[in-house]
Amino acid sequence: NIVMPDKFPTDIHIPTDEDVRKLVEASKGTPVELPIMLAAYMGMRRSEINAVKWGNVDMKRRNLHIVEATVLDENRVAVTKQPKSVAGKRSLPIPDIVFEALERHQGEHPVLVAPLTGNGLYRRFKTVQKKAGLNDFRFHVLRHYNASVMLALGIPDKYAMERMGHSTN
Repeated sequence: NIVMPDKFPTDIHIPTDEDVRKLVEASKGTPVELPIMLAAYMGMRRSEINAVKWGNVDMKRRNLHIVEATVLDENRVAVTKQPKSVAGKRSLPIPDIVFEALERHQGEHPVLVAPLTGNGLYRRFKTVQKKAGLNDFRFHVLRHYNASVMLALGIPDKYAMERMGHSTN
């Protein structure tokens, strides 16, 4: 006889192109630069960004292979596992702006592209957001930005789903 409270839709603020430009500029040279770019320009999930290794980056062919995700288990310990869905395993072409950032950061860490914990990424993201003078929004919203750009460009749903790692639209 329990009555659950009503659910209210979350008001998702999608950053503008200018907001993302400011965020990228404010993050230059920081440990959160690559995570911001991978989310905004490639639509990657935070868990995928935390797991991507330099061995998954093909600099010659300019492709990034997403094969793992780092999440917290029931004991709140970070574990690396398969992506969220079968569609989560994918290879993405690397845009020029992200490729240049990868070149700048190559060699900073021997294994991980973005050697930050989930909380470390979150805290640094919030610091860069303030530095850029932006309103507060979640890191995950950068994926929404990426999806919105694809929608605005008229990218077919099937292709957008493949890029984002979605099994359904």
